[in-house]
Amino acid sequence: EFRMDDIKEVPEEMIAPILGSTLKFPAGSGYSYSNLGYVLLGHIIEEASSKSYENYLRDEFFGPLKMSDTGFEYITDFSSNMAKGHSPDRKTFKYAEPINMEVPFAAGGMVSGLHDLAKWNKAVMGGKVISQVNVDQLQTTHVLANGKLTGYSQGWQIGNIQGVKTVKHDGIVNGFTAMAIYLPAEDLFVAALSNCDESRDIEIPTSKIAAVLMGKPFRSEPLSLSMEILKK
Repeated sequence: EFRMDDIKEVPEEMIAPILGSTLKFPAGSGYSYSNLGYVLLGHIIEEASSKSYENYLRDEFFGPLKMSDTGFEYITDFSSNMAKGHSPDRKTFKYAEPINMEVPFAAGGMVSGLHDLAKWNKAVMGGKVISQVNVDQLQTTHVLANGKLTGYSQGWQIGNIQGVKTVKHDGIVNGFTAMAIYLPAEDLFVAALSNCDESRDIEIPTSKIAAVLMGKPFRSEPLSLSMEILKK
């Protein structure tokens, strides 16, 4: 958890440890999710484009796609149309502790809304942002050199709902939780946003909504268990 005054130079101070470290395992032999990997990628984008990461995304994506509710709150003021983040506090809730949103950077420093997320998903999965070849790649789980599936691909988690493939990802930061699920075969996109960082199981209701919308709802039936089994 980062406080407002933790880090002054972003992302340089965050990626310095990466540049001086060794690989956790040989390339292609393992998989480990890394937020710092996305911070490093954002810095690479800045170096390659000669623009700030925020301005590059605005010029190349948010502007052309008319995503007016998407950006970075330390650059654009979204406060008039933005929910307040909450955290659990015993039996009630309190406003979440503030976080320096420059710290998540390319790993989650962005704010958005449901309508803009729908625009983004339609543009990406429709081949308007990346090529169709890349779309096919991001919808296919990465395979390690030993043949093991990682369940991850090009920044997306690969799974299924009621046997139908999903391309999805969740996110959590102080005060907020989010989940986005896309089912290519159904061309169905479902996103859920919560202004509480306790909603770590947000994938469950999001998946249930997707199942209902494609006509394959999860069945919920009472289950009788003996006291002997319950004690175990």
